[in-house]
Amino acid sequence: MVHIYTDVVDVTNEDTDLKEFLQQIGLSESAVAHISAAQLETLRATLKEIAGSENNTAGGGGVSTIVGNLHFRLRKTIFAGLTATATCVASVLSHNPAAMLAAGMGALQTMRALVTRLSDVELEVCVAISEIMRVRQSEGFSRLGATQEEVVARMRQDAPANLHDIIVKLTGGSSPVLKTDVDGGVTRYSVS
Repeated sequence: MVHIYTDVVDVTNEDTDLKEFLQQIGLSESAVAHISAAQLETLRATLKEIAGSENNTAGGGGVSTIVGNLHFRLRKTIFAGLTATATCVASVLSHNPAAMLAAGMGALQTMRALVTRLSDVELEVCVAISEIMRVRQSEGFSRLGATQEEVVARMRQDAPANLHDIIVKLTGGSSPVLKTDVDGGVTRYSVS
């Protein structure tokens, strides 16, 4: 079962429950029907790494992982990021269930990389951008990224005072987390 609580999402480590999890994050039933045993094992490994990451277990929003191999507990913020990322990539491929599944699994790998390498605040910014991208896509916008102002509005009082510095950091370096798109003088950021 996938239980969604106020601050935590609890996923039972059973094949049927892992498939339910994939549907909860936006993959269609027909896409999930294509999942192989190897992909289920990859999903297990990914969820185990995300659930055990410092971003998931430490700090005020962290969750206990004492449930061992029977469950994967995820912070609601991380679950929201997984959902936004998977929904964005999967909806483009809704006509091809196998491609949708592959894209959804790729999105989970992207989120795993983000969760395990970013600070808590950086992760919150990326989740806000992913959620804005998902909304913009569902509303038919061609430019899916988020402006800094949209991120502030989305995060409200949780928006960090140094948001601009965080965005600059996430767009730089040898492997940037965010992509930048400038159109008509408006800069939009999207999760790579």
